[in-house]
Amino acid sequence: SDIKQKGASLQKSKKEKTERLNEINRENESLSKLVEILGDRGARKSIISSLIPPINNNLKILLEHINFPYDVNLNENFDADIYDRNELTHPEMSSNGEVRMLNICIAISYIQMVRKIKNINILFMDEVFQSVQKDNINLLLTLLKDFALENKIHLILVHHGLEEVDSKIFNRIISVEKDLFSDMKIN
Repeated sequence: SDIKQKGASLQKSKKEKTERLNEINRENESLSKLVEILGDRGARKSIISSLIPPINNNLKILLEHINFPYDVNLNENFDADIYDRNELTHPEMSSNGEVRMLNICIAISYIQMVRKIKNINILFMDEVFQSVQKDNINLLLTLLKDFALENKIHLILVHHGLEEVDSKIFNRIISVEKDLFSDMKIN
């Protein structure tokens, strides 16, 4: 009687566990289908495929504006593919200043896309011109000013070395001189 009871209990437990396993397998199938729909081959790919072309178009215009020496396209991983005379090169082949210039243009391209969804009216940029040559700094400043005016964005730049830039580009310059106490001058 004990053995029959234990056998019946084991069969009942096996049946419950089999039903639970089948339920888990059905859930797993549903999750697998969901991953397929939303994953790299589904909606995610579709979204990325729709974002990359306009970002690349904006990027091309911006790079032409600053006379960037290479062609650049963002790939579907949002990595910059840099081409020199139609040949793919490594980013390490570019100077630090060129990489900075490229990153600023990529950031502006992203912001242009984000602004279609969300209104952004202020942009802070801290020390973005480090390693960029003086002539290129002024090209970037002109580009940034045009971008800010066109998109009605307040642009606040922090830069050490006003002697490197054309001060006529700015509406207002706040200069901070540090000694024992900081002294601010607004021009």
